[in-house]
Amino acid sequence: MNTLMYVKNRALSPTHQRRHTGFTLMELLIAIAILAILTTIALPSFRIALQSNRLVGQTNELVAAFQYARSEALRHATPVRVCPTTDGTSCGGGWNGRWIAICSQDPNCLGTDDSLLRVWPAPSDDFLINVSGGLNGSGQIEFNPEGCLGTDFCSFDPNNQEILVSVTIQDNILDTSLRCIQISPLGRTSVWRPVDSADLANNPC
Repeated sequence: MNTLMYVKNRALSPTHQRRHTGFTLMELLIAIAILAILTTIALPSFRIALQSNRLVGQTNELVAAFQYARSEALRHATPVRVCPTTDGTSCGGGWNGRWIAICSQDPNCLGTDDSLLRVWPAPSDDFLINVSGGLNGSGQIEFNPEGCLGTDFCSFDPNNQEILVSVTIQDNILDTSLRCIQISPLGRTSVWRPVDSADLANNPC
């Protein structure tokens, strides 16, 4: 009996009762403060990464359009033009709207009385796209049947100059929030990014 009472009292003693653990108010406040500090540090980096990804995506979309137009010019053996559009069927307007690829000299290049090859959607409003050069200085980009820039054969077109396309996010966080697309006279496309403002000044696009 004495043994039973000893065991019962021992089980009910404070040192053998289950303890309920948790955060104190001070610990919770410290954790919130640390989280706020880490968020403040990480947020600018997150915004920069997000902006960079959007810029790369829009640049790649343009590069894909130019490469598509060049391949179609080679495939159909007819000049193919990439240009901005306001109505979705003919050239006109600025590059911040939609753009299209069309057979510029053969209205029946698809065999269906239609020269429209493809339509691309307009970029977001905060993008700024500028084309330097292009067909007769119009900013329209045309590939001849040999895949070179211009309407004539590669070696006989005196206006066969390179074209530079700049893609910028207007509410840029950094001065390097820009990509430059270069289309060589042979129709080859390359992309480069200015390292800083000095690099951009020395190598404008």
